[in-house]
Amino acid sequence: DGATSLHVAVRGGYHDVVQILLSAGAKIHLRDTRGDTALIEAARGGNCDVVELLLKKRAYPSDLNI
Repeated sequence: DGATSLHVAVRGGYHDVVQILLSAGAKIHLRDTRGDTALIEAARGGNCDVVELLLKKRAYPSDLNI
């Protein structure tokens, strides 16, 4: 589905893995084949901690398409 490692970690709710990927330079604004960013995935999954982390790392709230 075109998901990046960041998408997969966010979908699984793996906060620590998300932090590691972001620290390693994961691209936060990439979209999968459905057009979803990691921020969309975190919001959809109700993962508030990851949403907050992504926003602190400058994910764009305008990226939400839900």
